[in-house]
Amino acid sequence: MKKLFHLLKSYGWLPDIQDKDIQQEINRLDKVLSLTYNAHTALPYFLRARGLDQKLDLLEFGRALYHLAQRRGFRSNRKSAPAADEDAGVVYAGIDSIRGAMKAANMRTLGEYFASLNPEQQKVRRNWTHRDMFIEEFAKLWAAQLPHHPLELTPERQDAIHNAIFFQRPLRDQSHLVGFCELETTEKRAPLRLLEVQRYRYLSALNNLRLYTPEKQERPIAPEERLAIIQELDKSEKLTFTAIRKILGLKNSFKFSIEEGGEKQIPGNATLARIYQIVPVFWNSLTTGQQEDLVENIGDGNRYETDEDLYQALIAKWSLTPEEAAQLSRVRLPADYASISLAAVRRLTPELIKGFSFAAAKHLHYKPMEETVKLNYLPPVKEVFREIRNPAVLRSLTELRKCVNAFIRQFGKPDEIHIELARELRRSKRERLDSTKTNRENEKVRTRAKDELRKYGNVNPSNTDIEKFILWEECGRQCPYSGRPISFEFLFDQTQFEIEHIIPYSRSLDNSRANKTLCHVDYNRDKGKRTPFEAFGGRDDWDEMAGRVAKFAKPNKLKRFLMTETDTEKLLEDFSQRQLTDTKYASKLAAKYLYTLYGGKSDEQGMRIVTCAGAITAALRLVWDMNRVLSATPHKSRDDHRHHAVDAVAIALCSMKYVKALSDASANTRASNPLKGALLPDPWPNFRQELSERIHNHTTVGYRRTRKLAGPLHEETLYSKPHFHEGSEYVHIRKSVLDFKTESDLEPIVDRAIRAALKTKLEQNGWDPKKFAADPPRLPSGVPIKKVRIRKRQSTVVVGNGKSARRVITGDNHHLEVLAVLNDSGQVTSHKAVVVSRLEANLRKKS
Repeated sequence: MKKLFHLLKSYGWLPDIQDKDIQQEINRLDKVLSLTYNAHTALPYFLRARGLDQKLDLLEFGRALYHLAQRRGFRSNRKSAPAADEDAGVVYAGIDSIRGAMKAANMRTLGEYFASLNPEQQKVRRNWTHRDMFIEEFAKLWAAQLPHHPLELTPERQDAIHNAIFFQRPLRDQSHLVGFCELETTEKRAPLRLLEVQRYRYLSALNNLRLYTPEKQERPIAPEERLAIIQELDKSEKLTFTAIRKILGLKNSFKFSIEEGGEKQIPGNATLARIYQIVPVFWNSLTTGQQEDLVENIGDGNRYETDEDLYQALIAKWSLTPEEAAQLSRVRLPADYASISLAAVRRLTPELIKGFSFAAAKHLHYKPMEETVKLNYLPPVKEVFREIRNPAVLRSLTELRKCVNAFIRQFGKPDEIHIELARELRRSKRERLDSTKTNRENEKVRTRAKDELRKYGNVNPSNTDIEKFILWEECGRQCPYSGRPISFEFLFDQTQFEIEHIIPYSRSLDNSRANKTLCHVDYNRDKGKRTPFEAFGGRDDWDEMAGRVAKFAKPNKLKRFLMTETDTEKLLEDFSQRQLTDTKYASKLAAKYLYTLYGGKSDEQGMRIVTCAGAITAALRLVWDMNRVLSATPHKSRDDHRHHAVDAVAIALCSMKYVKALSDASANTRASNPLKGALLPDPWPNFRQELSERIHNHTTVGYRRTRKLAGPLHEETLYSKPHFHEGSEYVHIRKSVLDFKTESDLEPIVDRAIRAALKTKLEQNGWDPKKFAADPPRLPSGVPIKKVRIRKRQSTVVVGNGKSARRVITGDNHHLEVLAVLNDSGQVTSHKAVVVSRLEANLRKKS
């Protein structure tokens, strides 16, 4: 856009203005030209239509060309997976619909068609358009204006402007980011689109299935039944268990093993299914090699970057009809990658065809990775796990390497290394099924919300739109905090309602839906980084808020809403779901990483790497009363970082003897409180006294300092320049009339006439601002009053320069500077702390 603007400005086709004022001046130009023509539609579309038949002056022509670049249409991309809002079927259906409408209305260009629409009846925005439409319109518009400006519209300028508008850099090849195979460690993972990988995938899933009779007796799937299922899987994208029972002639009382977890289907050959349904006869006429080559032509974005390129190739190389080529060029094959390489797929597939499970087939051909190396020190993480992309996991393993290698240098290689895994002790089958069932239910809720939004006209709802809609229905279409009704019209208006974390994310790290609700923006600003009770617990309307939430919220959400200040310790015990996932992943990789020291989990000396679940070490701390080392209660305290050292002692003492004792105790204890009744002897006499002495006198906490400057520099609200009123300095800010409920609230209003009008209306309404929604207060001229300026005594800072200067309130603090105060002799007499905001820290770094 900037390149095009400077080109047009250099030709004199747009005003001579500065970069930062481009859009502002463009809007001003639109207003001037709109008055000239009294256009009934948006001015740029009017100019684009008018320019096909009548002369445009050069400013008008430049404005039309600038608008072409602002709306230059969809360009297909086969090099990466489509964006979340670019469902190929929906995109092309929208484009075909526009093309059909243009043809029916006998319109020559897209601009002419949009100019013919009444914006009050049909929206121009949110329509899918194709890049070719704009390229074609550019050519026709240029040809129509060339006779009027032959000296200005030169071929050189046409090429330069066309390049500025339509040139798009090709996407960089990302194949180097593909991870390595876990079995063939020098090979890259195989693309899922390949026919061989698709067959390996559905065979792996099929071979894990077990069939249960109505009497709950397990029986194997017979060879002829398995063959019938495979024949269907090879030409289906997926196969439901209902369909499988139909194929086998079984009643619905027969169940497959993974159905209990909520699964409804197994994957088929998605690649073949998507191609075969378009060109079945042509596909059957190809050899195996030709079929694989066609798949690569369609699926490998490095061969043909756009649908248009592929369309031409399908006609020229494969002799397909234009209709077949058009449909096939829009097909998207699976874009992900398998966990193993094509070489491993080809080695394992013959065993899978025989009916072996993936685990059994792998055991036949591959030795476990951890048994292949034995080193004196831990090597760099990337030498062992080249495919790691998670930065949190990478950092934790790097820190592990530093610690373990330093230990080995001083004391030699350990006899044993114990690792605590972030997993629950004896998680029951019912718990696993409940978890899977919950995931399936959440998927259904999201799918239904997406369908409902499409009915409302939101063809491509984003994840935020879907989440907002779900929360909207959950809270009864009413703001839980203010009680204001939320219409669908205002639901997606960011100036009205927002998604809000009940317990602030910065304190809970909880981004789940159980910690979210909708909130009017003013209440969300007032709430800030506090819990609802901390923000509004002392207000008169708190009981009304709590009552509204109690009507719709599940116990877990209601508990969060009512959380008081005394619950902050509980907050520290709760980790975000992301942290938990990272910890599980990191702890499993840590075990594999440490195997390199011994050539496996054990060697000729016995077990070397011992892993134990977090619930076990928690129980050991409880039964040995280790938590009281740092706390007056038997409960673990995270306030003191030395609790990690206490944890380490419990992990080190974990052995099979204690695991069995705790497991036996948990099996005989109520499920709601497992392990609590376990009675275990101390590891040695005076255990707790020695532990306490070591922790308090010989343990130093080391911190990894974080100096990141990322984050908001200031609050979002903008304030006016300082004003003086009755000898004091104030700033002005706009506020909705719905927030004024008492006469004292009206005092800060700057404009006396507005203050009087608002007071009169509130008196008529019985001081109920909710009635303003239907009948707002008005000025004597009849103009409705929706927002007013109020005075506020607030310290602000200036950001930006010149016309971009704005007054804001500083946001989060970055650090404290602790300064020593010296006397004349240079001796320290006291200390003081200076708060440095994130904004100030960024300014210091910049300078």
